Amino acid sequence: MASSPDRNGSLFHHQSWAEPWAHPEFPPEESPKDREKRFRQREWFMWLPSIIEQWAFRDRTWPWGYVVYRTTYSSQEDWHAALVKLDHYFWGGVIPPITRGHKPLLGQLDTYELVRAGYRNVIIEDPALDGVGVGVVFEKHRAWVAQHGFRPDNCPRFGYPLMVDEPCIRSILATTGPRGFEVSSGSWAGPYGYINILDVAEHDPEASDYDEGPFYDGCMRMELDALVRFVAQTEDYPLCEQYLGLTSIDQVLYTDGTRARIEARSMVTHRRRLNSSGFGYERQPYP
Repeated sequence: MASSPDRNGSLFHHQSWAEPWAHPEFPPEESPKDREKRFRQREWFMWLPSIIEQWAFRDRTWPWGYVVYRTTYSSQEDWHAALVKLDHYFWGGVIPPITRGHKPLLGQLDTYELVRAGYRNVIIEDPALDGVGVGVVFEKHRAWVAQHGFRPDNCPRFGYPLMVDEPCIRSILATTGPRGFEVSSGSWAGPYGYINILDVAEHDPEASDYDEGPFYDGCMRMELDALVRFVAQTEDYPLCEQYLGLTSIDQVLYTDGTRARIEARSMVTHRRRLNSSGFGYERQPYP
């Protein structure tokens, strides 16, 4: 499937979308520079979330979201159910201040609604991808990005695609959906699932300075409730800086969006609790 960026490079439409993305605040004929100038005159500009600043102005790739590659075709029903659940995680990740116990300031809720309205993933479905590995998706995604005149390091959408294979879809369907901040230091919560995220931006085994070892293929498992957090903080926590050395093909890296941890590849769903330090959390296979 091909995308159709507008004349300014923004990804306003993709064939996997039922209709082109549209919003009165983002007319396709307006340049990002003119849009930022107009936004600066709005009462809510000072409360713009980082997602809008990065994607709409600097990277010029609004609407925001990921490229999602489907590599399992065993069940159309399961696939659609997984996409619905992923949408819930995205919408649940855009949390306005009022739900965090703080009184929203003038314009804050407007900007968070703008972020929610701007969410749109690009879905890549091709039966030829059924059962393919990470390497094939790397190649296909690099070609897709280059086709539209971008580089993988231009923005998170191009640098970090998602991949849904059979274990991943089983993991997504096993979760009960986003539940907020219920994890405590004294109790285990779950089940939690994951989605594969690929480091196309930095992972390159052919590079002369490559030092990530033979067991890492550029793919981590990202917590589903970290999807929004990661796109908002990619520059601070790129996957290449989260990398930890793997010593076996049976190991895989799980990331909460800011830091990674080595786990068994066989762990498809897990439960977790905050660790004693209050930073990060521990995981155990579920059930």
